[in-house]
Amino acid sequence: MRLTSGFLSHVFARGDSAHLPVLYSILEDLAQLAILADEESAKDGHIVEHLQRAMQHFQSAFASCMGDRNPDRLRSKKAGALHVVNVQMRVFFRADQTALIAKLFETVDHRLRHDSSNMAATAADIVTYRYWYARDCLLNDRYVDARYWLEFVLEELPVKGAQGDEAQMRMRRNVEWVLRSLIPLRIAAGTLPTNDLLASSPRLEALYAPVVASLIKTDLQTFDAHLANPDVERHLTNVCLLDLVRSIRWLVVRRVVKKAWLVAGAGTRLRLDHCQMALSVSQGSEVGGVETEAAVSTLIAMGLMTGYVSTHHQLVVLAKANTFPKVQDQLYTTFELWDVWNKTLRT
Repeated sequence: MRLTSGFLSHVFARGDSAHLPVLYSILEDLAQLAILADEESAKDGHIVEHLQRAMQHFQSAFASCMGDRNPDRLRSKKAGALHVVNVQMRVFFRADQTALIAKLFETVDHRLRHDSSNMAATAADIVTYRYWYARDCLLNDRYVDARYWLEFVLEELPVKGAQGDEAQMRMRRNVEWVLRSLIPLRIAAGTLPTNDLLASSPRLEALYAPVVASLIKTDLQTFDAHLANPDVERHLTNVCLLDLVRSIRWLVVRRVVKKAWLVAGAGTRLRLDHCQMALSVSQGSEVGGVETEAAVSTLIAMGLMTGYVSTHHQLVVLAKANTFPKVQDQLYTTFELWDVWNKTLRT
């Protein structure tokens, strides 16, 4: 850390944009060493504080970039401010420092709103920052915002023109990272990915092909078995997507109940035991009457069905029109209810 402090005080403070690549390299190495040091300290039962101390140097670097008064925009260090933040974000997400993430976004968003013209950030740094912002939205169950910014990032990412194998690999990896989070958000909004899109990446196919198949085939058993896979669960947890993908199960339940309704004649009355039988077949195990009533009531509360449950008559009384509203029409309501549902599961 003395090397970083010395560089910031004696070299970078007097330098210009030519020193930015050196700054980035030093900060990334500092962060990696701090994480390793904290891991070793935790094993020995010592206080874990190296990463927090390292972040003080990140803050100094950010302040030094933002405080540059060089009138030459090509030589100004302000262009490096957002890049420093992006390095911090990558470190925070890797180290699971959620409290630090929230504080940093609050600081930078204030700067972007009031001083965006002076930050002189590159387009690549702005897109990267919005990617991390979308990841934070996912972390806090703000799914509508997450989808908006991930679609922004996907539109801005270069998908052609990369020269060399390494550049093309990096380009494909970046697109895959965005799609990894965007695909379940689009599924939750009622848009299924194409087979060609999933086949373009073995990792995406392994994660989401069973989810799509479960929806198409109204197969709860396949869906549950997929999420019970420890590798799938661990991967989705690491990228803050497990709660969202679990919530997609309600769309499978909706399709199962809708199929039972169609088989029963698509009227305004649907017996609960018909729903119970359909859910039991789809799940591959017996579903109880109370569980069935709770599932149907939840679909109605989410806006995925229109009607009410008559417990006394063991019937679902359905609306004549728009009995099963389009998922897209219920996007905001459904996401808000999923936020509540996910937080309830975690308490």
